[in-house]
Amino acid sequence: MKVTTRNVRLRSVRCFTQWLYEHDHASHDASAKVVSAREPVELPRNVLSEAEVFALIAVPDTQTLLGYRDKTIIELLYATAIRVRELTHPDVGDIDIKAGVALIRHGKGKKDRVVPMGKRASTTVQTYLEGIHSELANDGEVALVVSYLGKRISTEAVANLVRSHGRKAKLKTKVTPHILRHACATHMMRRGAPIRHVQELLGHADIKTTQIYTRLTNQELMEAHAKFHPREQDEAL
Repeated sequence: MKVTTRNVRLRSVRCFTQWLYEHDHASHDASAKVVSAREPVELPRNVLSEAEVFALIAVPDTQTLLGYRDKTIIELLYATAIRVRELTHPDVGDIDIKAGVALIRHGKGKKDRVVPMGKRASTTVQTYLEGIHSELANDGEVALVVSYLGKRISTEAVANLVRSHGRKAKLKTKVTPHILRHACATHMMRRGAPIRHVQELLGHADIKTTQIYTRLTNQELMEAHAKFHPREQDEAL
């Protein structure tokens, strides 16, 4: 049985034992004793190029309310490398436009962290908050990103709109929020970002998880070596 399959079943057991305790069918909560196995870390596949990401960001029709919201979503996912569920958690008050940062509450491991948005994404978010959010959101809604119904957007809705814009951009890769997370990390590593900084941005507890991006750039080195090294190219030697 694969580790991932086993962990899915263990999560079900953990939820069930917790339910038993919460509904007074067990004398103590044993869910903490049900520990998942460490899953193997795999290299990201089909990483988008910088040009492909820029093309994706340009697709939404920013003359419409939902179009500008969609651009804001894509900009934030790529600029901050946050997970899709981390995009749906923040409230308007978690954004500091002046400082150019976003507070991510209850990230993986239930940890909060602050991530930089950068100038472009900050400008996009500022415009969204000043002229778009109030038009889309229901009265009293504090969620940063809202659906067409005016309430906090779901992770499924985010995934669907990202995938839809990926098709409109005619990208060969099936675009997901996680693909944009991978793209951000990979592009920053290619441009020389220290691995510790990328680890902090991604919210990885273990730097070994971040090192998959180092291996990815090493694969590019292998491909460049095969393409350009004289001993690989000159068949007469």
